[in-house]
Amino acid sequence: MAAFSAPLFVPRAAASGVPWGSALAFRNEHPAAAGLSLLLPQTPASGGRPSSVLGQRARVLAVDDEVLLLTAYRRMLRRRHDVETANNGRDALALLEQDRRFDVILCDLLMPYFSGMELHREVGVRWPELTHRFLFVTGGAFTPNARRFLEERGSTWIEKPVDLSRLLRVIDEKVAAENA
Repeated sequence: MAAFSAPLFVPRAAASGVPWGSALAFRNEHPAAAGLSLLLPQTPASGGRPSSVLGQRARVLAVDDEVLLLTAYRRMLRRRHDVETANNGRDALALLEQDRRFDVILCDLLMPYFSGMELHREVGVRWPELTHRFLFVTGGAFTPNARRFLEERGSTWIEKPVDLSRLLRVIDEKVAAENA
């Protein structure tokens, strides 16, 4: 058997858990890691229950222009939720035209060509009942327009890198609010 040797890049653990975003940041800082798959944290086993903490398995549409983040979302959420992905706002809109049965729309706020704000506005025109299901994700770089957008709508948003436990908690809260 031939020996194979390659560097192994493992993200550091934080006090609040392993932030999956640190693996992405590390890989961006270290080009040698570019071809390696990410080591992502897994959600803890739920005692045989495949559903969320609140007992409901949600359907999540994740929208982001970074394909690696979409892969991370699928891997992080798949034990507790069903996840579909779209890598831009236009693809998300096309997917919603075919199927609107999503409990949460996890959406990057600022994407090129068709932003999360534009997607939210278009969904509001076509299917206003879906607009409260958006959970925006941002890298923290707010334009004045983006900040105003979030404030005016009272939209739920979280910052990257996303802490898995917080993401799961916010998804559970949105699903519970929807079913209240």
